[in-house]
Amino acid sequence: MKTKILYPSDYFDIKSVDANYNNEYETACKFPEFDIILYNYDEFVSGGALKTYPNFFV
Repeated sequence: MKTKILYPSDYFDIKSVDANYNNEYETACKFPEFDIILYNYDEFVSGGALKTYPNFFV
């Protein structure tokens, strides 16, 4: 089973990582034992659903 790492997505594009996490994200992507998941931070903290890309939690 792979370890899943969640990163907040860009405000305007859920398929891109938030620029503040870009270096960490790029490093984590080099390791095949990790599943990298982006999520919409702003919607989640405002009480909305946890929306992810790719959609792992359906």
